Amino acid sequence: MNQMVISDETLDLTFRALSDRSRRAILQRLSEGDATVSELAAPFEMSVPAITRHLNVLEAAGLILRQRDGRMKRCRLRCDRLGLTEDWFGAQTARSNNSHTRRETVTASDQGQGATSAGHPFVAGTPPDRELKYNAEISP
Repeated sequence: MNQMVISDETLDLTFRALSDRSRRAILQRLSEGDATVSELAAPFEMSVPAITRHLNVLEAAGLILRQRDGRMKRCRLRCDRLGLTEDWFGAQTARSNNSHTRRETVTASDQGQGATSAGHPFVAGTPPDRELKYNAEISP
């Protein structure tokens, strides 16, 4: 996993950028190689200024770089930022898998002791005095 911690603000910007179908298509196109703004606008029924607004969102999220090449601006995908987001998803998946494994172990051992599901609304067999806590911190 990448050793950098991704901040909540960075995640918010990234998810906002990825929430739009056109921006995801732009990223997909840039995964094939650099492109000018005009080249990115070509497959869409959008004006260059509209594409530029999408590119501003992607750039603010750190997902692309824009560089001037003479009179044109070339766009490039920033794989490092996508990698951080992928690492964040991986950490969440690992946490979820560990949590499910712990719950299954607790449930199996508690059911062996005759416990019921009345103790916790989400996990059958968890006694009422046992709490499952969510850890919102992102560890490297």
